[in-house]
Amino acid sequence: MSFEYEFYSVSKIKDFFKQNDANPRKKWGQNFLIDPNILNFILDSIPKEKLEKVNTVAEIGAGLGALTYKLITLNKNLILFEIDPVLIENLKQKNLPLKILEGDVLENLESLKNEKLILVGNLPYYISTDIILLALKKLPHLQFGIFMLQKEFAFRLCKEISSLSIFSLAFGEFHYLKTISENCFFPKPEATSALVSFIPNEIKFEEEKILKFEKFTKSIFWGKRKTISKSISESPFTDQSEKEMFNHFLKEIDFPITKRPEELDKKIYKELLEKI
Repeated sequence: MSFEYEFYSVSKIKDFFKQNDANPRKKWGQNFLIDPNILNFILDSIPKEKLEKVNTVAEIGAGLGALTYKLITLNKNLILFEIDPVLIENLKQKNLPLKILEGDVLENLESLKNEKLILVGNLPYYISTDIILLALKKLPHLQFGIFMLQKEFAFRLCKEISSLSIFSLAFGEFHYLKTISENCFFPKPEATSALVSFIPNEIKFEEEKILKFEKFTKSIFWGKRKTISKSISESPFTDQSEKEMFNHFLKEIDFPITKRPEELDKKIYKELLEKI
C-alpha cells in the first residue's frame, strides 16, 4: 500500500490552513519541511543495521506528515507525537498505518520506555534541550536518533564543549550531519537549522554513575570562565560533602582541575566517565 504526500508546495499548505481556519503556530515551532531532498536525506541517514534491531520508529512533531509518509515505507510500528488538534485530525483522516500520541511530547515520551526504537523529529527549538535530555534519560532502549535542530544549538551539542554535549557522553554521541537552509521550510524559521544524529553507547552505564556525572557536569559548567576546581567548590548543585568528594576524586586521577572546562576535549571527559 502506498501513500502520497500532498503538501510540498507553499500554496497547498496555505490552502490547508485557510480551509481549517487556522495558522502555523509559532509557539509550537511549526515550520513545515517542503524540500523532499531533505526528507530523503533523513531517511537515508538511518543505518540499516539499526533498523534491523528495532520494531518501532517514533516521530516527534509530525506536523502535516512530510517525514511521516517517508517513515511509513520503513515498515515498522510508527508512533507519532503531535500537539496541534488541527494537524492531528488531518493525520487521522488519512487512515495511515500508525499510532498518534496526542499532546505534549514531554508528557508522553516516557510511554515508550520499554520500546526498542529509533527516534526522529523536527524538534521545536524552544524545548529541544528538554526533549533530548528526556529521551536520553527515559528511553533506555533507544537505538538511534536523528533530529532537526537550530544550527547554533546543534553546533553546541556536537562540536563545542558544553554541559549538555559532555553529559550526553554518558548515553552516546551526537554527530553534526548537515546544515539546512531556512528556505526548506514554510513558514521560514528565523534561524538556520541543522540535522544531527545520535548513536548510543554499546555499554550502558548504571543510573548511579549517570547521576554523579550529571552533577559533575552541571557543577563545572555553571560558572562562566571559572576553573573546574573553583566551579566545583562554589557549585549550587552539590552539598559540601559532594564538593569534597569531587575535588578529591579529580586530584586522585590527575584531572586538570586548574583548567576551564571548555579548554578540555571530549576524549578527556570520556576517560573521566569511565573512572567515576
